[in-house]
Parts: sequence; structure tokens; C-alpha cells
Amino acid sequence: WLGLSLRGRGFGGPWRSVDWVLLAWCVSGLAIAPFAALPDRPYAESVDLWRMGLVAWAVARRGYGERTRLCVLGGLAAGIGVGVIEAFVRLHAGSLRDFELHSVGHVNHSAIYLATALPALMAAALWGAAPDRRVNLALAVAAALAIAGIVVSESRVAFVLAVASLV
Repeated sequence: WLGLSLRGRGFGGPWRSVDWVLLAWCVSGLAIAPFAALPDRPYAESVDLWRMGLVAWAVARRGYGERTRLCVLGGLAAGIGVGVIEAFVRLHAGSLRDFELHSVGHVNHSAIYLATALPALMAAALWGAAPDRRVNLALAVAAALAIAGIVVSESRVAFVLAVASLV
């Protein structure tokens, strides 16, 4: 991102509302870190928020084309779809006690991951991000699978986040 931005002499134009949201998200990790149950290193895990936030910020500021955005959304939809279906199969077969995505782990982490991905999937499906109806349908199916995974996980925080993102 930095190389492309320096070469093009542009860093995404003026500061926008999405920049404030991503900054608030990154800073929120620092704000809640003193209350974490990590007495010796409370700020250690807040680095993850900065890492993810800076990647999201770089993508938002770069202004990638429609094809690139559709590839990212397609990857998100495919990852959610495969992951949730696999978790349902493993849960039904009895190899899992709780609903857990294989690549994420703990039931609450899996549910928060789904709740985080849900707004992007819903927005893309509802506003027709893709010119092809089949792609929009796949985004909607992935969003429905994410909702089903959140409900089955019984995570109260993820449920609240999902409902808030849909409002």
C-alpha cells in the first residue's frame, strides 16, 4: 500500500468518516486493555486490533477497483460459507461440543468473527455490490450462514453485535 501510494502520490484523498471509525476501533483496544484479565501484559493483545485496523485502513484509503473489491467479498463469502458448513457438520457428527470455526477456534471468537463479517456481507448483498445476481445471492447465502452460526453459538455479545449491525 505504501509503495503504491508513494508512486501514485496519493494517500486516498481527504479524511473520511471511515477513517474515524477505523481509528476509534484501533484505539478501543487501548481503552479497554487495563480491564483485561492479563495482569502482567494488559496491552499485549491490543496489537491485533491495530494490525487488522491498519490493513482495513490501507485498503479503504487505496481506492481499489470494483474487480478487486468483488474478489475480496467473494473470498469472504466463500470462507464464511465453507467454515460455517464445516462447523455445522462437525457439530452434528459429535466431534465438537460447541459451534467453532476450525480456523478461528473458541466458540466466542468464532461468533465474534461471524458478527464482524456480517455487515460487509449484508451490505454487499442488499446493495447489489456485484453486477451478477448469482454473486449477490452467494453473498446473501453467506450472510444467512453467518447469522445461523451466531445463533447456534449462543454468544450474547455476537448476537448483540449482529443485531446492531443490521439496524
